[in-house]
Amino acid sequence: MKSNAPDLDAAAARREGIRLFNEGLFWEAHEAWEAIWLVAAPPEKQFVQGLIQVAAAWHHVGRKNRTGATRLASRALARLEPFEQDYWGLDRSAAVEATRRLTAVLEAEATSLQLETLPRPLLREI
Repeated sequence: MKSNAPDLDAAAARREGIRLFNEGLFWEAHEAWEAIWLVAAPPEKQFVQGLIQVAAAWHHVGRKNRTGATRLASRALARLEPFEQDYWGLDRSAAVEATRRLTAVLEAEATSLQLETLPRPLLREI
């Protein structure tokens, strides 16, 4: 599935969301991508929603909300996995693998939810 070329505002919001996410500003990344999600058409809408859910899961980790983080990470995986490796100009497989690792940590009940101690994912543009 290939996305149509984004307009300049959407491309700027996409890049800003990636930058914010990589800085650990997960809620802010969520907000940047939500602006795109609101006007996107399928299949891009599904992909962007998956990224939003990844960011929201990490936001919940920061708030020590294991249940919310687990649910959102699982939903994000379901949305992101069907897409091609380079969809939306991102290394999709890196995002999926990082979300799988987060899900494993969340499912290990004894694991402390200290955001600072978890390996933070980085989104990479291709």
